[in-house]
Amino acid sequence: MQEIFKQIHRFQNMDFEEDKPFEFILPARHSGVTYAEDYMKSEKMEVGKSYKITVKKYMTEPATANFDFQDKWNNGKPMPLCIMQGEVIKETRGMYYMNLEGKAEPTSKCSCCGRALTNPVSKLYGIGPECSEKVGIIRIESEEEAREKWNELVQQIGNIKWTGWVIKSAIKEWEVIT
Repeated sequence: MQEIFKQIHRFQNMDFEEDKPFEFILPARHSGVTYAEDYMKSEKMEVGKSYKITVKKYMTEPATANFDFQDKWNNGKPMPLCIMQGEVIKETRGMYYMNLEGKAEPTSKCSCCGRALTNPVSKLYGIGPECSEKVGIIRIESEEEAREKWNELVQQIGNIKWTGWVIKSAIKEWEVIT
Protein backbone atom coordinates (compact mmCIF):
# COMPACT_ATOMS: atom_id res chain seq x y z
CA MET A 1 0.00 0.00 0.00
CA GLN A 2 2.83 2.39 0.83
CA GLU A 3 4.28 1.90 -2.64
CA ILE A 4 0.98 2.93 -4.20
CA PHE A 5 0.82 6.14 -2.17
CA LYS A 6 4.45 6.96 -2.93
CA GLN A 7 3.55 7.05 -6.64
CA ILE A 8 0.94 9.74 -6.01
CA HIS A 9 2.63 13.13 -5.74
CA ARG A 10 0.49 14.60 -2.93
CA PHE A 11 1.13 11.57 -0.66
CA GLN A 12 4.91 11.39 -0.94
CA ASN A 13 5.59 13.04 2.42
CA MET A 14 3.13 11.00 4.48
CA ASP A 15 4.28 8.80 7.34
CA PHE A 16 2.70 5.37 7.59
CA GLU A 17 3.16 3.08 10.58
CA GLU A 18 2.89 -0.68 10.18
CA ASP A 19 -0.28 -2.28 11.58
CA LYS A 20 -1.80 1.08 12.53
CA PRO A 21 -4.90 2.53 10.87
CA PHE A 22 -4.51 5.74 8.93
CA GLU A 23 -6.80 8.22 7.31
CA PHE A 24 -6.34 10.93 4.76
CA ILE A 25 -8.66 13.57 3.43
CA LEU A 26 -8.43 14.91 -0.09
CA PRO A 27 -8.59 18.71 -0.25
CA ALA A 28 -11.47 20.19 -2.19
CA ARG A 29 -10.45 21.89 -5.42
CA HIS A 30 -12.56 24.98 -4.88
CA SER A 31 -11.31 25.89 -1.40
CA GLY A 32 -8.51 25.42 1.04
CA VAL A 33 -10.80 23.47 3.38
CA THR A 34 -11.18 19.76 2.98
CA TYR A 35 -14.67 18.53 2.19
CA ALA A 36 -14.77 16.03 5.05
CA GLU A 37 -13.60 18.56 7.64
CA ASP A 38 -16.05 21.14 6.36
CA TYR A 39 -18.93 18.63 6.33
CA MET A 40 -18.16 17.30 9.79
CA LYS A 41 -18.01 20.79 11.29
CA SER A 42 -21.11 22.10 9.56
CA GLU A 43 -24.41 22.07 11.33
CA LYS A 44 -27.22 20.16 9.73
CA MET A 45 -30.95 19.94 10.11
CA GLU A 46 -32.29 17.21 12.38
CA VAL A 47 -35.22 14.81 12.02
CA GLY A 48 -38.17 15.87 14.17
CA LYS A 49 -37.29 19.57 14.23
CA SER A 50 -38.93 22.40 12.28
CA TYR A 51 -37.12 24.79 9.97
CA LYS A 52 -37.67 27.64 7.57
CA ILE A 53 -35.82 26.78 4.37
CA THR A 54 -34.95 28.64 1.18
CA VAL A 55 -34.21 26.38 -1.78
CA LYS A 56 -32.70 26.87 -5.20
CA LYS A 57 -35.17 27.58 -7.98
CA TYR A 58 -34.88 24.14 -9.59
CA MET A 59 -36.69 22.55 -6.62
CA THR A 60 -39.83 24.49 -7.64
CA GLU A 61 -39.76 23.50 -11.29
CA PRO A 62 -41.27 20.44 -12.97
CA ALA A 63 -39.07 17.59 -14.18
CA THR A 64 -37.22 17.97 -17.47
CA ALA A 65 -35.29 15.57 -19.68
CA ASN A 66 -32.08 16.72 -17.96
CA PHE A 67 -33.41 16.86 -14.38
CA ASP A 68 -36.08 14.29 -13.53
CA PHE A 69 -35.74 14.44 -9.74
CA GLN A 70 -39.35 15.55 -9.22
CA ASP A 71 -40.72 12.62 -11.22
CA LYS A 72 -38.48 10.05 -9.53
CA TRP A 73 -38.73 11.24 -5.93
CA ASN A 74 -41.78 13.53 -5.55
CA ASN A 75 -44.43 11.99 -7.80
CA GLY A 76 -43.95 14.82 -10.30
CA LYS A 77 -44.84 17.52 -7.75
CA PRO A 78 -42.19 20.23 -7.29
CA MET A 79 -42.17 22.50 -4.25
CA PRO A 80 -44.72 25.29 -4.75
CA LEU A 81 -42.55 27.96 -3.06
CA CYS A 82 -38.81 28.62 -2.70
CA ILE A 83 -39.28 29.68 0.93
CA MET A 84 -41.29 27.31 3.09
CA GLN A 85 -41.27 26.03 6.63
CA GLY A 86 -41.98 22.74 8.33
CA GLU A 87 -40.63 19.56 9.86
CA VAL A 88 -37.91 17.18 8.75
CA ILE A 89 -39.58 13.75 8.73
CA LYS A 90 -36.61 11.63 7.66
CA GLU A 91 -33.15 11.98 6.19
CA THR A 92 -30.89 10.18 3.76
CA ARG A 93 -27.28 10.98 2.96
CA GLY A 94 -28.24 13.57 0.35
CA MET A 95 -31.89 14.49 1.03
CA TYR A 96 -34.44 15.48 3.65
CA TYR A 97 -38.05 14.31 3.50
CA MET A 98 -40.04 17.30 4.74
CA ASN A 99 -43.61 18.30 5.49
CA LEU A 100 -43.72 22.00 4.52
CA GLU A 101 -46.15 24.90 4.31
CA GLY A 102 -46.11 28.51 3.19
CA LYS A 103 -46.11 31.43 5.59
CA ALA A 104 -46.96 35.04 4.84
CA GLU A 105 -44.42 37.42 6.31
CA PRO A 106 -42.73 40.67 5.38
CA THR A 107 -39.65 39.99 3.29
CA SER A 108 -37.57 41.41 0.45
CA LYS A 109 -37.50 38.09 -1.49
CA CYS A 110 -40.45 36.43 -3.21
CA SER A 111 -41.38 33.23 -1.36
CA CYS A 112 -42.42 31.67 -4.64
CA CYS A 113 -39.50 32.33 -6.97
CA GLY A 114 -36.83 33.84 -4.72
CA ARG A 115 -36.41 37.05 -6.74
CA ALA A 116 -36.04 40.43 -5.05
CA LEU A 117 -39.36 42.17 -4.38
CA THR A 118 -39.58 45.81 -5.42
CA ASN A 119 -43.31 46.40 -4.92
CA PRO A 120 -43.89 47.64 -1.33
CA VAL A 121 -47.24 45.83 -1.18
CA SER A 122 -45.64 42.54 -2.22
CA LYS A 123 -43.00 43.03 0.49
CA LEU A 124 -45.77 43.01 3.12
CA TYR A 125 -46.74 39.39 2.53
CA GLY A 126 -43.76 38.01 0.60
CA ILE A 127 -45.04 37.11 -2.87
CA GLY A 128 -44.68 39.15 -6.04
CA PRO A 129 -47.62 40.03 -8.33
CA GLU A 130 -46.78 37.51 -11.08
CA CYS A 131 -46.22 34.68 -8.60
CA SER A 132 -49.42 35.55 -6.70
CA GLU A 133 -51.42 34.70 -9.77
CA LYS A 134 -49.35 31.58 -10.46
CA VAL A 135 -50.06 30.05 -7.03
CA GLY A 136 -53.69 31.21 -6.96
CA ILE A 137 -53.44 34.03 -4.42
CA ILE A 138 -55.49 37.17 -4.84
CA ARG A 139 -53.50 40.00 -6.36
CA ILE A 140 -53.30 43.03 -4.10
CA GLU A 141 -52.81 46.48 -5.61
CA SER A 142 -52.46 48.80 -2.61
CA GLU A 143 -51.13 48.77 0.95
CA GLU A 144 -54.60 49.61 2.22
CA GLU A 145 -56.08 46.64 0.38
CA ALA A 146 -53.25 44.40 1.66
CA ARG A 147 -53.88 45.42 5.28
CA GLU A 148 -57.62 44.94 4.76
CA LYS A 149 -57.16 41.45 3.33
CA TRP A 150 -54.16 40.49 5.52
CA ASN A 151 -55.93 37.63 7.35
CA GLU A 152 -57.17 36.21 4.06
CA LEU A 153 -53.65 36.41 2.57
CA VAL A 154 -52.10 34.73 5.63
CA GLN A 155 -54.65 31.91 5.35
CA GLN A 156 -54.20 31.48 1.57
CA ILE A 157 -50.40 31.33 1.83
CA GLY A 158 -50.62 29.06 4.89
CA ASN A 159 -52.84 26.69 2.89
CA ILE A 160 -49.96 26.06 0.47
CA LYS A 161 -48.69 22.71 1.71
CA TRP A 162 -46.18 20.23 0.27
CA THR A 163 -44.56 17.02 1.44
CA GLY A 164 -41.58 15.54 -0.38
CA TRP A 165 -37.86 15.05 -0.75
CA VAL A 166 -35.59 18.11 -0.73
CA ILE A 167 -32.05 17.77 -2.02
CA LYS A 168 -29.64 18.92 0.70
CA SER A 169 -27.46 20.81 -1.78
CA ALA A 170 -30.58 22.66 -3.02
CA ILE A 171 -31.10 24.29 0.38
CA LYS A 172 -29.54 27.77 0.22
CA GLU A 173 -30.51 28.85 3.74
CA TRP A 174 -32.24 27.36 6.74
CA GLU A 175 -33.12 28.45 10.23
CA VAL A 176 -34.66 26.65 13.18
CA ILE A 177 -38.28 27.49 13.98
CA THR A 178 -38.89 27.57 17.70
